[in-house]
Amino acid sequence: MLGKHRLVPGLAILVVTIMSLLCRDIPFFWDSSFFCAGAQELYNQGFSNLILNINTDTGGFPMYPLWMAICWTIAGKSLLVSHLAMLPWLIIVVYQVNVFAKRWISPDMLKWALLLVLLDPTFATQSVLMAYDLILCAFFLLALNALLSGKKWLFIIMTTMMLLSSVRGILLLAAVAIIHFLVVKILQRNPFKGKGFFVYIPAVIIWLMWMCWHYYQTGWFMVSPVREANHESLNQPIMMLRQGLYICWKAFDFGRICSVVFIVIMAIFFGIKKSLNRELKFLFLMILTLLIVPAVTMAPLANPVGHRYVLSFIILLPLVFLSFVSALQNKKIKIAMIVVVACVYISGNFWMYPERYGNGWDASLKVIPWFSLEKQISSDVKSMNIPATAIGSEWPVFTNPAHTTLSDDVAWCNDLDGRDIQTMPYIFQTNICNSFSPSTLLALREHWTIKKQWHKGQVYAVLYQNPTIR
Repeated sequence: MLGKHRLVPGLAILVVTIMSLLCRDIPFFWDSSFFCAGAQELYNQGFSNLILNINTDTGGFPMYPLWMAICWTIAGKSLLVSHLAMLPWLIIVVYQVNVFAKRWISPDMLKWALLLVLLDPTFATQSVLMAYDLILCAFFLLALNALLSGKKWLFIIMTTMMLLSSVRGILLLAAVAIIHFLVVKILQRNPFKGKGFFVYIPAVIIWLMWMCWHYYQTGWFMVSPVREANHESLNQPIMMLRQGLYICWKAFDFGRICSVVFIVIMAIFFGIKKSLNRELKFLFLMILTLLIVPAVTMAPLANPVGHRYVLSFIILLPLVFLSFVSALQNKKIKIAMIVVVACVYISGNFWMYPERYGNGWDASLKVIPWFSLEKQISSDVKSMNIPATAIGSEWPVFTNPAHTTLSDDVAWCNDLDGRDIQTMPYIFQTNICNSFSPSTLLALREHWTIKKQWHKGQVYAVLYQNPTIR
């Protein structure tokens, strides 16, 4: 008979498995479509070169494209296979969350730990969108648990894989090093003993070997020539501050602010009572590290920051919250706080901001209606016999269907790409796009003719016709 300690993670694994099967028709979306393009390249060329085309090359090792292309080669290229390809990483995340939770949370709270993680809007949405950050999070959690268990060689392997799985693995490795220091100083453990920080050398060496090989093949290092003038350019000081605050907003968004507030209140309460033990101090500083490191290191760059950039923080936040809750004595207060956080997390899937601020469409489940609506829109536009070149739109609407649905369909609109909207016969605008400026939206709504409009759930879309072009 399955023991109680295995039942909870077993049910969580069953949930993510069923979720992957139910969402088998959801296409690649947002940045996942960008990495899907790299996977298509590797798949089509038969893995002859791991250096991707400059338009899909991030400078890092192409682990996600390589993994996806391998799965397609083995089982066939389809959306179902793509979703199932991400299932092992989801299972690793869920299982490692449970391993981590058991270290700090009382047994009666473990079921709530996995429930809150699965209820988080960003984690849930990234899971159904086949997000490549799930691979990085899987290696991070494996490395973190290896660190806490004192498993040196497993830690070395996992930190190496972190660096190879994503360029942001560099930032996460810095956070892991700080957490390593906290383990030694606060928990007073000595993982790997003596010269413990030498365990990072193998990961750095292997990463440098890849970077040198990449530079030898391409002539550039880390910063792509096609992005260095925009997304990878440096911000002005005031914009750095705004970017840092923006990252914090993403971390607290979609209901997570509730658990953050509760953690701070409980930390103050325990601090006043002088009962904030070393375990809670460690967890508080650990989650703070996972927020501060990306905020400080990504603030200087102009690259728009998404919720998934702090996915490791997002996944561990409910566990830290429950660790503090476990230290409370009153059971009714415990349950009340958990229920409140769970309800707020669920509500986070419906949070909407004014369009100029973006709405994290790849980070909350309110995006789901878009995928069926987009099929209807594509069919309607094609029935109007409007050529794709006549319709301008913004990311991610114009994405090549080969990189979203894996189909041979042709795009029904094209990239506006900074052109003056007055040069276009038609503009397709939807709140899924975050790139239309307030002035452009105002001009479309006041001076352009509505050809057709669509609405489903919280998603709307409008095809505008230029009244000056007939």
